Amino acid sequence: MYANALQSNTKLSEEEIKKLLENGAKYANENGLNLGQGLAKNQAVDQDMILYATIKQNGKNIMAPMLYLSKETIGNNEIKSNLTGKTGVDINTQSFNSLLGGIASEGQININAGNEINLQSSNLNAQNINLSANNVNIDTVLGIDEKGSYNSIKKGEIKANNVVNIDSVNDLNIKNSDISTSANDSKIVLISQKGDVNIKNDYSKSSSFEQINTDSQKSNTTTSIDGVLSTNIKGANVGIVSNQDVNIIASNINADSKIDINANNVNIKEAHELSKTKTDGVYLKPVEISYESANLETSKSISSTLNSKGDININTNGNIAITGSTLQADKSANLNGENKISSSSHSSTSSIAGYKQSSVNTDTSLVSSSQIQSDILNLNAQKNVSIKGSELNGGEIDIKADKVYFIAAQNKTHTESDSIAIGVFANANLELTGNGVAVNYSFVQDKANANTTNSSNSITQGGVRSDLLGTAEAGLEFSKTEKISDELSHVSNTIKGSNININANNALDIGGANFEANKDINLRAGEIVSTKYEDTKTQSSTGFGLYIKERIEATSSIASAINQSAQNAAAKNENLGVNYGIVASQALANTANIFSNNLINTTSNQTLGFKFNQDKSQSSSENISKINAGDNLNLESTKGSIVLNGVEAKASSINIEAKDNVILNAAKSKNSSSSSSLEIAATNKQTAGYHAVDGGTVGEGIEGFASASYSKSNETQFTNANLNANNININTGKDFTLNGANVKASNDAILNVGNLEVNSLADSLNSQKYSALLNASGTGGLSSNHLVTGSVSGTLGIGYAKTDKTTVTTQSGISAGNEINGHVNGNLNLQGGILNSDNQKGNLLVDGKVTNSEVSVYEKSDVATIRLSGGTNQSFGGVVDIDDHIDKTGSVNSAANININNNKNHGISTDT
Repeated sequence: MYANALQSNTKLSEEEIKKLLENGAKYANENGLNLGQGLAKNQAVDQDMILYATIKQNGKNIMAPMLYLSKETIGNNEIKSNLTGKTGVDINTQSFNSLLGGIASEGQININAGNEINLQSSNLNAQNINLSANNVNIDTVLGIDEKGSYNSIKKGEIKANNVVNIDSVNDLNIKNSDISTSANDSKIVLISQKGDVNIKNDYSKSSSFEQINTDSQKSNTTTSIDGVLSTNIKGANVGIVSNQDVNIIASNINADSKIDINANNVNIKEAHELSKTKTDGVYLKPVEISYESANLETSKSISSTLNSKGDININTNGNIAITGSTLQADKSANLNGENKISSSSHSSTSSIAGYKQSSVNTDTSLVSSSQIQSDILNLNAQKNVSIKGSELNGGEIDIKADKVYFIAAQNKTHTESDSIAIGVFANANLELTGNGVAVNYSFVQDKANANTTNSSNSITQGGVRSDLLGTAEAGLEFSKTEKISDELSHVSNTIKGSNININANNALDIGGANFEANKDINLRAGEIVSTKYEDTKTQSSTGFGLYIKERIEATSSIASAINQSAQNAAAKNENLGVNYGIVASQALANTANIFSNNLINTTSNQTLGFKFNQDKSQSSSENISKINAGDNLNLESTKGSIVLNGVEAKASSINIEAKDNVILNAAKSKNSSSSSSLEIAATNKQTAGYHAVDGGTVGEGIEGFASASYSKSNETQFTNANLNANNININTGKDFTLNGANVKASNDAILNVGNLEVNSLADSLNSQKYSALLNASGTGGLSSNHLVTGSVSGTLGIGYAKTDKTTVTTQSGISAGNEINGHVNGNLNLQGGILNSDNQKGNLLVDGKVTNSEVSVYEKSDVATIRLSGGTNQSFGGVVDIDDHIDKTGSVNSAANININNNKNHGISTDT
């Protein structure tokens, strides 16, 4: 009876209620039940019935009707069921299943099941709601909506004014459902006695299709999206308790007062929204038809969010892991883990593949930062705190653990491209006296331009082809290029607060973080280090091409004489100096050239050529860790050393105290590259012209051409570590070493150290480039005045360029606006280092030796180009370009303008 009413979403009639009461009375009489005595929690019945049972409400015992469902009703109650009770609904059964159903009451809803409670797309609404079972599962049914997407049909929802209490002996699973309370002092309590509490998302699926059919484009685009459907929990107070784990995935918890989580382990992380787009199309343009096929895949991180207007308290016996998620508390956030607390970023992936005369595959892994924000932020762990690629923002930030690691997260991109192209190209040039115009078009290289030429980009190749008037060529080109690129970059943690206090019994690694405090930053540990993270990029490209072209050239011995005269005039105007002996030789050669070569000549060339090129490059740079304090920056190591690599620190006052050493190291960057190319071509040519002696001429010949080049370079640069403050105090049990570092106090610097070493580091650059050109041709033909004419000619070119140098960009040193004072218990050694006081005041007492040395630097450079040409039917010529030969050496000296051992004459230069 009741099952039929549930399935039809109708209210029970008076007759049906009467029947339920009669079933209850009959059951009570047969089983000896007294008035007010209900059934046991797990007791099964064969008929639906109502029994009056004594319950406590508002501190008083009252008689309330209790509905008990039979096994048959429970089995049938799995589709569209509704139940309404004015003062309350109490259900005691072995299992309770509701699909697309609803239970509402102006009082309370109590569901107790011996086995399980399954609520699917069901709504519960009351003043108070209590659910208790061995297993509790709350989720939302997915189906096809009105837009054709696979989505939530009806989101599961539990709403109460005062209290929602869900108690599961084993796992408590909440997926893509909402739980909320509305009263100012309301509570939501989620408990798993022996299992996990899982609060997680589900996934929707949607798709779209777009078709474009125009005169210029015919394409199809399909898009599919796997969306994230989050669970949302909202109340004044939210408490989650588990003897095992609490897992919160892509879900949101909001509290007006506080959030309390107690478990063995707590995992708060994100989910990923996946989008796929595929496009196929034909594109019509006036000069080309192209086909494109593209596949795009993106993965977007959807974070979990815990937001409290009061406090967030997370306590575990094991670990706390926060991945790609946000914790924000207006008052305080307290994370207490017995073993390990970790906050980390997770990777979102993106890949793209496309084809338009090429295929490109890009795989990108991008970090999604976790965020923890609170007015008071406390992280406590008996073992380790590990924070990766995250943001911590608070008023007071306190972190305590055995070891604390700030780890930079990684962004990775891998790109592979493979292009094949075939298309037409055309070029035309016209020039005289070093000035002309050039027009170029290439389908393969996707370029079309027109520009003027001058002496710097002349078609005469620096005078080697001074007889060239103009050219025009057209051809077909095939090219294949493969490129591979790998890029790795890092995202540092960001720690911001009014005061930042970090205490580690053993190791503290700050290399993957930037710190910023309005007031003080206090870092205290057994030892303090800063691991360096290298951003790297590697690129390689290999390509080859085949081309066939028709080229027409117009040359003239008269043009050669004019061009050479113009070059000499330009040299005189630029005050470069003119060698009149060479001018005289040119005049004689041009006279002979006019009589030995054609006055005007036209050549038609058919060329088959091959090109090959290979390029590689690598770069790396170490990250810079930044520490900024409005007032004081205090660093203390209680067991070992303080090693700061590539750190920039600013504060009003900097105080460093180390049991052992303090070492400041520069950050390093490196760049290297290499490139090689080869081109070989064979040409068949026909000529026609007019000769001063031979008259009209025609001829045919062959030509061979080859060119090659190779270059490589290596560069290393240093960025000094920096400490900047009004006052700086450094105390070490052992040594204080600056390897590419600067300590700058606008007021006073005070040192109490063992050995003091200040070393400047030199940047370096080494590059080499070589090139070679060989061109040979032979022709034969007829003339109007002679039966046979012929010639052999050739060009040889060689070039090289070398650079090798070292420089000190920034000297290492300790400087003060006022005074530098202190005690060096060991030796003082300056290697290109500086001790500078703007007031030239201060004194260092040195117990050991005082030594200083210079850093050697040099620059060596050579550049030369040699081009020789000649033949049987033309004058021989040569062009030699030699840039300045540079060979310089020098040094960067040490200097100190303060007293050492109360003496200004300490043997070190005072020129700082």
